[in-house]
Amino acid sequence: MNIKGFCKDFVITYTLFCFFGVPVLNRIAINVSPKKYKEQLEVVLSSEKKKWNIEDKIIEISFNDSIRNSGSGKIKDNNYLIRLARGQRNERLLKHEVSHIAKGHCDRYYLDVKANKIYNLGIRFLDYNFVMEPAATIYSLTGLKL
Repeated sequence: MNIKGFCKDFVITYTLFCFFGVPVLNRIAINVSPKKYKEQLEVVLSSEKKKWNIEDKIIEISFNDSIRNSGSGKIKDNNYLIRLARGQRNERLLKHEVSHIAKGHCDRYYLDVKANKIYNLGIRFLDYNFVMEPAATIYSLTGLKL
């Protein structure tokens, strides 16, 4: 196989993995992992912060029954919030969200004064689906820091 054929096969395979494999793996991780109480997840959060060397970051866990999907985000300077939806309160999902924080995914800004909004949306879409989400999913399932 030549290099062009290899690259084409790789791009097709990686694209399929990102759009179909990652969501399926996330669903499996959410449904297979036993549910935890907030106190149990606080202990996991503490150990994950040490593992990622982010003890200086203030990360709060919030149980939110009104959302469908869990997520993490930056509140301000060094404060972050992980919102866990009903049925998604487990160790694997917490690890997934902590990896987003540790890798700086919640800190990324895409706004460029010279670039238009469509460009920014495209970059965000590609970055999230092909970089951030696969890396966090692989970490939550295997412990590999990519």
